[in-house]
Amino acid sequence: MEIIHNTFSKSVNENLTIEFIKNISNHYNVELLLVYKDKKTIGTALIIENNKKVNLYLLSVLSEYAKIDVYSEIIQEIVNFAKRENLSYIETQVSNLKLDMFKKFGFKKLKD
Repeated sequence: MEIIHNTFSKSVNENLTIEFIKNISNHYNVELLLVYKDKKTIGTALIIENNKKVNLYLLSVLSEYAKIDVYSEIIQEIVNFAKRENLSYIETQVSNLKLDMFKKFGFKKLKD
């Protein structure tokens, strides 16, 4: 758990803690995706299944690994998860910097 917390705290608002994840898992189907390299957690994503859709939160990769396509691997795994679970769509919020990466996987921008 400490590794997860340390990874989150480097890139995520401090209000989103492990306790938060535990609390929402009581109400929704929650999956925490962790990516490891050499026994070190280098990437995370929180997937919440709700009403036949996937909400993607806390997509995070440690900066020293961000350029080795870890983001793409995580997104592909989430797309595969949605297909396996027969879910209608995936929803997330991304910065304009990451928008093109998501578009490569078929994501569409819903709002400006």
